[in-house]
Amino acid sequence: MEQDPSPAVRRPRIVLVVDNHVTVDSRVQKTARAAADAGYDTVIVGRSTTSSRVETVVGGVRTILLAAPRWMAAHQIREPRRGRRPLAYHSREQALDRSRRLSTMRAGQLGRILDLRSGPMGPRDKAELFWLRARVSWRQRLHNRRYAAFQKNADDVANNRGWLRRPMSRLGLAIRPARTWRRVAAELLDYDITFGPELLALEPDLVHAHDYAMLVVATNAKSRARQAGRTLHVVHDVHEWIAGAPRRDPIWRDAMHAAEVELIPRADAVITVSDWLADSLQRDCGLATRPVVITNSPEAPDEVTSRLAPSVRARCGLPDGVPLMVYSGAVAEGRGIATVVEALPELPGVHLVIVVGKGPNTHYDELLARCVDLGVDDRLHRVDYVPQDLVVPHLASADIGLIPIHHAVNHEISLITKYREYMHARLPIVVSDVRTMADFTRAHHVGEVFVAGDSADLARAVRTVLADPASYRAAFTDEMLVENSWETQAARLVDVYASLAGRPPGPEPVELDGPALLPATTAPVSLVIGPTNMAGQGGAWATAVAVHLDGVDAASATLQRAGVLQFPTDLRITDAERKDPAWVARFEHEVMATRTHALLENALPLHGSSSLPIETAHHVQRLQGAGLHLAFAFHGSEVRDPRIHAETYAWSNFRDADAEWVASLQHRVDEVRTITAALDLPMFVSTPDLLSYVPGATWLPTVVDAHRFASTHQVLERDVPVVLHAPSRAATKGSARIDEVLGRLEAEGLVRYRRLSGVRPERMPREIAGVDIVVEQVGLGLYGVFAAEAMAAGRLVIGQVGDVVRDRVRAATGLEVPIVEAGADHLEAAVRAALNDRDAARAVAAAGPAYVADVHDGRRAAAALAPWLGVRSPR
Repeated sequence: MEQDPSPAVRRPRIVLVVDNHVTVDSRVQKTARAAADAGYDTVIVGRSTTSSRVETVVGGVRTILLAAPRWMAAHQIREPRRGRRPLAYHSREQALDRSRRLSTMRAGQLGRILDLRSGPMGPRDKAELFWLRARVSWRQRLHNRRYAAFQKNADDVANNRGWLRRPMSRLGLAIRPARTWRRVAAELLDYDITFGPELLALEPDLVHAHDYAMLVVATNAKSRARQAGRTLHVVHDVHEWIAGAPRRDPIWRDAMHAAEVELIPRADAVITVSDWLADSLQRDCGLATRPVVITNSPEAPDEVTSRLAPSVRARCGLPDGVPLMVYSGAVAEGRGIATVVEALPELPGVHLVIVVGKGPNTHYDELLARCVDLGVDDRLHRVDYVPQDLVVPHLASADIGLIPIHHAVNHEISLITKYREYMHARLPIVVSDVRTMADFTRAHHVGEVFVAGDSADLARAVRTVLADPASYRAAFTDEMLVENSWETQAARLVDVYASLAGRPPGPEPVELDGPALLPATTAPVSLVIGPTNMAGQGGAWATAVAVHLDGVDAASATLQRAGVLQFPTDLRITDAERKDPAWVARFEHEVMATRTHALLENALPLHGSSSLPIETAHHVQRLQGAGLHLAFAFHGSEVRDPRIHAETYAWSNFRDADAEWVASLQHRVDEVRTITAALDLPMFVSTPDLLSYVPGATWLPTVVDAHRFASTHQVLERDVPVVLHAPSRAATKGSARIDEVLGRLEAEGLVRYRRLSGVRPERMPREIAGVDIVVEQVGLGLYGVFAAEAMAAGRLVIGQVGDVVRDRVRAATGLEVPIVEAGADHLEAAVRAALNDRDAARAVAAAGPAYVADVHDGRRAAAALAPWLGVRSPR
């Protein structure tokens, strides 16, 4: 009797818990990726910025964001019943109730007041009016005073102020710290109410708690697991020394420290960011083992990410040779950037760029105003953050990295993340005299130190560095960079995990159980195309390859779209699937196990889980690592540079288009250009005009099923012909101008104008067969799938193809494009000419089916892909 195969070994699950929404926390993201890369089943649980639970993916790791209302902490603030102001309301609800009563009183006597005012008033009437108004007025003033007193009492509670509260809190921390911190630092208990059930459901083997806010969550989860008969290990990660936290209330800091002293020893392992903090934690918490130091180091950029990263110098529009100082990070008063601004007049010709997040920033506005006063605003630049993976190469084109930070406890005890980012970018560092960073800078000669807040001394340090920058850059040795890289720190972190939860059982197996996502293949060459399938071309190319090339199978994958434009495909990817890391991993595994080639549309991953260039780069690296051959396929707007188009063609649609729309197109074009330059894959374009924007690409003709569109209806036989325009994007196709011209001709009774949008693809053959003339676009200079379908139906097609496209088609096929040329200025004349000389127009229309049968039946598309696929072209 055969035995059942042994069940798969459960991979240890690590759950990271953190008090933020993760996307702003590079340490959490890097830690999660390190755990996932080591083979652990990794989940992040963070705090949602909304009032609802959100599941998403951050850095390729499943992330759960929970709404975390502060019930316990808020209760004390809402109802400060004992305060220094006895007349104050006891709660916010009491104040709101009184406010509603006053509103009701005003409404009740409003009618009487208006009656009194509407006629002559005697002394009694005046007295009554005075009383009615005063009665509400003094009650309103009393209400305002009581509410202001309530707010002050609430503020006292929040900050442990008061002649009795503060000494009682200090006494409580001295004699009963365990009870007192649970009252003063009640937000720790709030987090446990929200996070505890989620951890119970996830059943982790190890919880990695980030910073003090997650102390109760992690240690209580460990206790609950023990009660349920499970073993749960806790790693506590101390990001900063709580005594140095920037909080006004010292009682709160002492309470949090008491919580740390009580709870940190319950963790199975403690890690932190610096040697000083490790020693302090071991001493204060009585730890038998010194915490492991895992520094906030950046990931060393590889060749691809280095090419993907935009240059901070180029983003400022500065040429090489112009001295450029960079500050990257939070912009706030304590960061000392004002000191740099004050130093700029003493540094002629030196520019400052601040890399900061998008959105308004009051302190930056103040810095800019000060630059204007000093006359140096032309040397201040602001650029947005780049993805974490690209930070180091992004900064590398600057000349100096700045850390002008002010003195504060937590600024003194470690090298901050920004310091090591500058280090890996090999930027000489100018840092204020905060202890640890100043000592490191002097000891290793990687920059200069100045007195914090002293602009003159900062200017001296900058001049010293600029006098001999090469000597400072040379101080960044390979050994120093390896020790201060995340790769080294991640290895130490994984060792901590392994000592507690064990190591995962080898590389994660490819999960292909259950029905396959893509059609089965047995051919020597198997291709997958995805994920956009624009105008159905992904699926059409796959069919053409399978039909016309021997030994090749092909399939297409398509992101699910809202609306009716759903084209045939082998796999439709829902929004939920592309956001599910488990599904994405399964799909990638299947592709790597069953396919030899992948054609990535629009520079997106096959599963479409992200449009970020760095995510596409990682996807490409994984597929190439599995031995797949990859190429890019582009359909249009993602590579058609609107700036170049507008400069090249006087009739360009982009010249007078909405500036915000053009800017969004330009941004994506720039991103794609960066991806193609970094990854250096073969490239294909669907229309010949795109060869102008993608040098070295190959024309991959669109494919049209001519039999579906073939029609026996004659064109231009009706007295009043029907003209059709059905744009996929009205702004791109010049539809406003087309509507204007054809609407005018319809008003004259010369044509009947039909404007379609959102029509299902299966209906298009009937719609096209029912018209005489099709106007595809003006102001773009190409012809697309819609024009090819109309030509296949023998309709007269009018559009602005342009000499460039006509010449390229003629050179590639020996054929003329049977489309009547007409730009926006000549569209009306072209339509009138067709109506006046219908025989000539019918001759052009009659050439359409043969042209499509030659160029767009799939054979030329297959032939274009054959060399890359490594097979013979179709005969």
